[in-house]
Amino acid sequence: MVRAVVVVALVEEIFWRGFLMRFLLDMDGDYWKVPFGKPAKISFVVVTLVFVLAHAPIDYAGAIVYGSLTYAVAVYTKSLLACVVMHGVANATMGVYALYYGKLGLW
Repeated sequence: MVRAVVVVALVEEIFWRGFLMRFLLDMDGDYWKVPFGKPAKISFVVVTLVFVLAHAPIDYAGAIVYGSLTYAVAVYTKSLLACVVMHGVANATMGVYALYYGKLGLW
């Protein structure tokens, strides 16, 4: 549970939103200078699509919704920490649900 809530949330959000979202906006330059949360269609489509493809096919619909919401949080708050917390809360909620109802296949 700690891995899913802390480690996975931190590492994935640093990659998806902290790196890839900005890299797509300045692939030839210094993408670290691109402000976090800068909106662009290319970053929304690519980051959300790759995020979805990193999950199992049965999870695609949920991953599209979650990826879109997290992108919106990144753009609205301009905070990577907000995205990490959102991811951690989502994973914790899913983990508690899976353990409580014995639906371990969700994980």
